[in-house]
Amino acid sequence: MSMAGGREVGYALIGPGYIGEEHLRRLRALPGVRIAAVVGRGGVEAALADAAVDVVLIATPHTTHAELAMRALAAGKHVLLEKPVSHRLSEARAITETWRQARAAYPNLGYGVMFQERMQPIWRTLRGLLAERVLGRLIRVTWIDTAWYRTMAYYGTGAWRATWAGEGGGALINQAVHRLDLYGWLFGRPTRVRAIGALSKHHAIETEDEATLLFEHADGMIGHFITSTAEFPGTQRLEIVGEHGRLVWEDGRLVRERTSTSVLRFIHENTERFGVPTSVREDVTLEAPLTDPHAALLAEFTAAVRGEGAVPVAGEDGEASVELVNAAILAMHRDAAVALPLEAAEYDAWLAARIATEGGVS
Repeated sequence: MSMAGGREVGYALIGPGYIGEEHLRRLRALPGVRIAAVVGRGGVEAALADAAVDVVLIATPHTTHAELAMRALAAGKHVLLEKPVSHRLSEARAITETWRQARAAYPNLGYGVMFQERMQPIWRTLRGLLAERVLGRLIRVTWIDTAWYRTMAYYGTGAWRATWAGEGGGALINQAVHRLDLYGWLFGRPTRVRAIGALSKHHAIETEDEATLLFEHADGMIGHFITSTAEFPGTQRLEIVGEHGRLVWEDGRLVRERTSTSVLRFIHENTERFGVPTSVREDVTLEAPLTDPHAALLAEFTAAVRGEGAVPVAGEDGEASVELVNAAILAMHRDAAVALPLEAAEYDAWLAARIATEGGVS
């Protein structure tokens, strides 16, 4: 359902809370955009029936996303979902399937997710470098994502926060999901996930407030991912190691260390007892970070609705990070590796059992 004739794009916001109000501010600043409706759950039906509504922007708690998104798509409305698309992989897949079916009647129907970090130049630069295989075969990725310090005052802002029934998880599904989305976008889907974590270790909450994940990839690459809402000052550091050196991102700076030869080949060709390849260290030139990546994503999504380019972060891409979170939570509680692709029903059964005993910590 593409826009023609240059008329204004009408947005309906579902969920006028803090995040929703921020999106309204951004939308009002976008040329060619009109706010057609701002509703809570009680006004959804009227908004979906309104011909002036082209796009439905959903900013409700993510446990409500699936029902709202599927209703909007079935009604022929473009949908932009706040992250994560859901707390359960089964629901994420159901939204995508609804979108695919709706396209039979509305071929240009757009479905996107608000992973605004993908708009930042650093990640687009890194994705380009990896596509060029500047490091050759990748050996290891270590991502420390702990700059998410939260106190009980934060968790006290909503009874749903950090509960299994209300949020479907803790640090992984709420905070770390941004970087887990980027992990999948940059490095692809792992084949197995292992995890160590703790419930209520530092906070009086039901869900995890720290987690360490280990990803195994089909090509032999190993990934580590560490997150926490209890560390201050936190760390944001990404280290990518390959056969031709490494890339390190930290404090807004990207450094490349390139080796004179493949370190994997050098292992077998070197004849000196403690021989090592030579290496050169250099800074990678980066564009300045965006001050408001949300606004950039909204602008690109609106352009896509008009038929001027692609949806910036496709909604089906939102499945990948939910799958990683669900697999990690299962692995954490089973103390065993979980294979991907994940059987969504497996996680649903575990979560239902957990919710039935919610309030206990194990």
